[in-house]
Amino acid sequence: MQHWGGIYAPKGTPAQIMDRVAQAMLVAFRGDSDLRAQLERYGYRPETGTRADFTRFIETEKNRLGKIVRDSHMTLD
Repeated sequence: MQHWGGIYAPKGTPAQIMDRVAQAMLVAFRGDSDLRAQLERYGYRPETGTRADFTRFIETEKNRLGKIVRDSHMTLD
């Protein structure tokens, strides 16, 4: 299983702000080779995409991991 992360904002954050953050992340990850190298040294593999791509990824992960939880009968302690 891999760990992954993303950039999140509070619910209701205006779309134009979310778009600006997403664009800044794209520029940073695609254009700053030093940043990429530093992250990769720590085992991170920065990936870029659109906000819609990330939303689809999150939904896919919820479904995939939710099935594992249900099939294994996991419960909260």
